[in-house]
Amino acid sequence: KLGCNQLVEVPKVGAGATPEVADATGAVEEIANPRRKFGRRLSAAENRAIEERAVAVVRDHFENSLGYATEDVGKTESYDVHVRKGDSVLKVEVKGTTSDGAEIVLTANEVSLHLTEYPNNALAVVRRIVLDRSSDPPIGTGGELVLTIGWELDRERLQPIAYRYSTAL
Repeated sequence: KLGCNQLVEVPKVGAGATPEVADATGAVEEIANPRRKFGRRLSAAENRAIEERAVAVVRDHFENSLGYATEDVGKTESYDVHVRKGDSVLKVEVKGTTSDGAEIVLTANEVSLHLTEYPNNALAVVRRIVLDRSSDPPIGTGGELVLTIGWELDRERLQPIAYRYSTAL
């Protein structure tokens, strides 16, 4: 058990982190340390273009390749796409990235939902999306879909990048 004034080393996100992980870590650092400046790689418009492209790729795959009906619920739910075929319903978490998709960022609500929804859930990573920054707003194109239906989160692969602490004041 830790006593007063003992320090515990918390692993830092490495320099090789995906742009999304680096941006999320930077955003958390900016909130925690408002006087320090942390560079962010992607603008809000670029993130939106990546997310919109990823959702479009996933919906297209479920509708046209797998025969499901889909609904984009990302603005109102803790997952992104609701898919249904007959009695089969899946809650799909969509993550878009310009990288290889080796790391993604999950919120606490996303983790909680997908831990309870397994096996009626899915993780859809749309990787290697290309950003066209010549237009305003930017446009995402391309992307490779990596789909895991019946996504069972491996708790060993979850790494905290932020904590909320109640000071009891």
